[in-house]
Amino acid sequence: MDLVLLKLIIILMPVLAQVESNNDCQAVSTDGYHSIGHLQITPICFRDVNTRVEPNFVLEDRADRWKAEVMCKLYLLKWGKDIPLDDPSIAFESLSRIWNGGPQGYHKNATLKYWKKVKKLLKEQNII
Repeated sequence: MDLVLLKLIIILMPVLAQVESNNDCQAVSTDGYHSIGHLQITPICFRDVNTRVEPNFVLEDRADRWKAEVMCKLYLLKWGKDIPLDDPSIAFESLSRIWNGGPQGYHKNATLKYWKKVKKLLKEQNII
């Protein structure tokens, strides 16, 4: 495991939660993706994480702050393992866009609007 990547994910998670749900663990999406919890974890993300852990999480765990954050870490550690880490701003962008758009999210134009929201909060909090 890359400890630099893990550190960046830990720094980024509260910002993702703010953008996703205003940090509300009981949030349920209304966009058709069936996302739940403060990190708005989709069933697809949930299934992806469950392929690598035992015992498996249950769907309701997405609303549990600690378990949701473990899922987020596992997902971003898997799919963010090849992103460059020498520039935190670029790493935060890639990780945010993966979280929003899936494993190839950092290549999708559809994730740029999400990144702008995350970037704004990162700047406001003097993280970047």
